[in-house]
Amino acid sequence: MTNNNTNDTKILDLNQTMNDFIVGLMKQTMERLMQEELSNVLQYEKYSYDGHGTGNSRNGSYARDYETRYGTIHDLKIPRDRNNEFNQQLIPPYARRDDWLENLIIRMYASGVSTREIACIIEKLYGNSYSAATISNITDVAIDEVDKWHKRDLKKRYSIIYIDALHVKLRRTTVDSDAVYFILGIDEDGYREVIDFFIGTNESSYVWEENLHT
Repeated sequence: MTNNNTNDTKILDLNQTMNDFIVGLMKQTMERLMQEELSNVLQYEKYSYDGHGTGNSRNGSYARDYETRYGTIHDLKIPRDRNNEFNQQLIPPYARRDDWLENLIIRMYASGVSTREIACIIEKLYGNSYSAATISNITDVAIDEVDKWHKRDLKKRYSIIYIDALHVKLRRTTVDSDAVYFILGIDEDGYREVIDFFIGTNESSYVWEENLHT
């Protein structure tokens, strides 16, 4: 009986670790994309001088919470401009959207996703709001963020490696239930880190074998 409870606790802990990871990844990505939105509105980069004579500039940010199926994103920083002309288009001003936003971000970062697929995701997020040039700029930022995440430095040693999958509904042309496969490392100090993740149509030993050999 004790062993069963211990196993249940481990499963819950792993699931919470994965959920926390997704929430953190979403917050980082959403804040970066909104900063790029504002850069395109102001036509200059963060911390640079407003030399275009618009009389407008950055004006810090305000924080709000955003509910997702994986947990609450606390203190999401939404940038502001001094002339109050900027209305970010990534998330609605008061209520959360359906879970398609978080699902698109998950798909954007999954291993094996091409730059073309990332461009399609950004188009879905912003296509009705901005010009083609702005969409291209935001896409470049998204590709850079994804690339940095996959090339980040990992620890040289992990005491334990867990592999597991969560089943989520990811929107394409239809809504399908996919398995998001996580590779989770635990170092000698007990720190947990999601090393990588990828998406499969269903959980199977074949999918694990195929991806763990790449």
